[in-house]
Amino acid sequence: MAVKFSDLPLAITMIGPMAFKQTDAILEVWMPVLDDAHFEHQAGIGTDVSSFVLGNLREYSLLAPNPQTFPGATSAFNPPASNPSVPLAVQPGHLPQSFFVHLTLPRPKSMVSVSSVPCKIHGASLPTATFLNRPTGFRLLYEKAGAPVLTSSEDPRFNFPVPFDPSPDEKQLEMFISYAPFVIETDRGHPEAKSDLAKLGLMVGLDLSLEFEGEFQVRFAQPFTPFNGPLQNCKSVNLMLI
Repeated sequence: MAVKFSDLPLAITMIGPMAFKQTDAILEVWMPVLDDAHFEHQAGIGTDVSSFVLGNLREYSLLAPNPQTFPGATSAFNPPASNPSVPLAVQPGHLPQSFFVHLTLPRPKSMVSVSSVPCKIHGASLPTATFLNRPTGFRLLYEKAGAPVLTSSEDPRFNFPVPFDPSPDEKQLEMFISYAPFVIETDRGHPEAKSDLAKLGLMVGLDLSLEFEGEFQVRFAQPFTPFNGPLQNCKSVNLMLI
């Protein structure tokens, strides 16, 4: 008997400057306003079939995946084993009151650190900064995809079923929710990521700054501008609110 795509596991990759907070049943994600004219970003949600640009509304919820309330604790995986990626856990000055997007999802079975960068995070509320691998995103793993639908409490008419078209032998469904800078800077120190983390910190009442251990981006002769949506990852570190 063929497996229904709704019964397949679901992985949601989230990359960009975001603040995550878990409760017993849900995962809340806040995305800051990135209004620096030099470092414009695009944010979106999608699969290999289609995508939707976020920002038309501020409050979003992703209905499904299954189960709606995962019975166990969310497990963490922070590769690589030889030098683990350490999520930056902070006590916020306040929960975000002004933000670009607030997204609510069911609490996942697992959260996997992805796209880590070696860096220092400076801030008055943090211990002495040292160079550590910090994730710039997470992959959320759910036991079953169900039929995910993006909705908004601000507009009850808004209803965006997330489309999938898996092959017959597919073992897992994939989707993304991410920020991406429109322009890759020729400066390999990633000033856009430093600006992004500062705005992410201010969104939760913290003064944070970012220092990379080394240059790790290919140098382009000219700034590169994609024409068809997010292509490259932002290098800003995420926050785990505790």
